[in-house]
Amino acid sequence: HEVEDWDKELEESASGPYDADDLSGGSFEENNLFGSLVWKEDWFYNPSCHHTPCLVFPPRVRTVEKGQFDDADE
Repeated sequence: HEVEDWDKELEESASGPYDADDLSGGSFEENNLFGSLVWKEDWFYNPSCHHTPCLVFPPRVRTVEKGQFDDADE
């Protein structure tokens, strides 16, 4: 187990061949194909903008005929 040396890591990263501009490829929204489909004001992810809606089956209409349960008490 190697003890972390933050100063050493900072020196190594400062003398590396890459700078911050090379490491940053832009924001996620710029590279996101679906970015235009999401409202920019929303701060939370809404999965319905990327998925088809769920199937909703209409409720069954249950009708009772007059006198249908008259013999149930017997």
